[in-house]
Amino acid sequence: MNLFLFRLYGCKNLILGAELLACVLLPDFIINFIMESNRAFWNWISLLYIAPLCYGLTFLNRSSFALIWGCLGILEMAQFMHIVYFGVPLFPGAIRAIFYEYQDIFDPAYFKQVWFVIPILLLVYGSGFVLFSKLSEVKKNSKILSFLIIVYALSLIISDGMTFKPYDAIKIYWKEPRHLLGRCLMKTTSPSLRSTLFSVSCVGIQNLNNEKQTPYKPYRISQIPSKAKNIVLIMGESTSAQRMSLFGYHRKTTPHLDARIHDPRFLFKLSYSAAPNTDPSVMRFFNLIREPNNLGPLEKGEQNLFRRAKLNGFKTFLITTNNGSQGIGTHIDDVRSSQVLLDAYPQASYPEKLMTLKDKALPEMLRNLPLADKNFIVLHMRASHSPYEKHYADEKERFCIYPENTASHHEKLSNTYDNCMLYFDVLFENILQSFLETFRDKGESYFLFTADHSELFGHLDSETGAEVYGHGHLSLACAQVPFFMYALNAKHRDLYNRIEQKSPLSAYEIGEILLNLMGEKIDNPNQDKDIFYICESLMKNNRFIAYEKTNDRTAKIVKETVEEKENAPS
Repeated sequence: MNLFLFRLYGCKNLILGAELLACVLLPDFIINFIMESNRAFWNWISLLYIAPLCYGLTFLNRSSFALIWGCLGILEMAQFMHIVYFGVPLFPGAIRAIFYEYQDIFDPAYFKQVWFVIPILLLVYGSGFVLFSKLSEVKKNSKILSFLIIVYALSLIISDGMTFKPYDAIKIYWKEPRHLLGRCLMKTTSPSLRSTLFSVSCVGIQNLNNEKQTPYKPYRISQIPSKAKNIVLIMGESTSAQRMSLFGYHRKTTPHLDARIHDPRFLFKLSYSAAPNTDPSVMRFFNLIREPNNLGPLEKGEQNLFRRAKLNGFKTFLITTNNGSQGIGTHIDDVRSSQVLLDAYPQASYPEKLMTLKDKALPEMLRNLPLADKNFIVLHMRASHSPYEKHYADEKERFCIYPENTASHHEKLSNTYDNCMLYFDVLFENILQSFLETFRDKGESYFLFTADHSELFGHLDSETGAEVYGHGHLSLACAQVPFFMYALNAKHRDLYNRIEQKSPLSAYEIGEILLNLMGEKIDNPNQDKDIFYICESLMKNNRFIAYEKTNDRTAKIVKETVEEKENAPS
């Protein structure tokens, strides 16, 4: 009789575990149904990882369960918001971005498209807590058993099923962490909770891993002649060359840029950013880093463009409306920003006009800078960043050409971005006119534009077949950005001719162009081939793409997620 009661007693845990598993799986079905797309790519073997986790939770007391279950619910809420907006699950770079791009993530405009995730997750995970409470008096409790089952389930989840023995986990994490990180998320994305925990664990492993940095050889910088007096660089945000009529897009989204095609002083080329995310892209660009996992230039700061400009007699300016600028540099005379994240710069000021007008204030601010004889000016724009419709909200009559309110998520993002490109085109023309007026009698001057990354609108992921949106996706398409250059008072085309031979341009090569204009050139002993990189992050052992240019002036992938040791100098 006692044995029968014990079995019946333990059976309640199995029943509760099955109910919790249903709560974990239900949001995948509900949100897939609402979105009318199969964004959850099911891998039923993953249920073998989630099921023991749910079963292990049943042996906890109510307070411990509430804490862990609540944390899982919050993680899943962030996960599904990301899936709804971007089309793919959270990846390590997106999780790290929460800590330095939180103003973007919690922008109210995002919630207009993802708000329904909150009540769904509250209802489902709230139901799980109610079910737990109902059976709390008759189920079996055991902290030790719960700990052992949960740890084993997590070892399956975060190692993608490879950890059937405890010592294998140590071997994978510390001996071959790239093998785990390379598998992260994109191949088997469901159940969602499995993806969430897997991605969080990847971030933890990257931060804890102490593997030595590859000993790349230091770059050498030497002097070359240059007559440039003024260099104005615009670092764009989320700017896609594929959505510009200047580069062949079927909608006329850049009429002002199109009108300059035959201007001999105007040069435009396809280019590739250094990363598909703002922070790593900006930091790699402004520190002239070519190789993946080469963090030496960041630590020393010797190659930083602001530092090089200062050493060559340029007064330096950064005017930014973007909050992803922490890694740009410290050798700046005057920093103006509408974002408090730049408080680290002691001379930072926050003009009311910039805070109110954002990017529309840039033309006037460029005209009113306290210039010196030589100037290096960086304008860090935000005009193409999602939510796209936010930027032209005050001028919808002028820029809302394509409908915002459509039933299709794809159409809404596509149309609002194209409207945003129309807005960008006018804004860019205004800034260029300000440049021409300001520097028309101030010597040889150059106006350049590049961007931190592109944007995707339903591109098919090469591994899962998912339609992906926004940025953060490690691919050539997500890094394809425009490059513009306008020369003023320059009497020769030598520089233009050299640039014409480099097509498309890499972010590293654009950094070299800026350095040349400052009167310096860089000798990189690590560069033995015409190969460049797009890196997912600034972390050691980060995923990356190696690409080379082809004869038809495009680029092709040489290797994807290459091992660091394969690129290290001998």
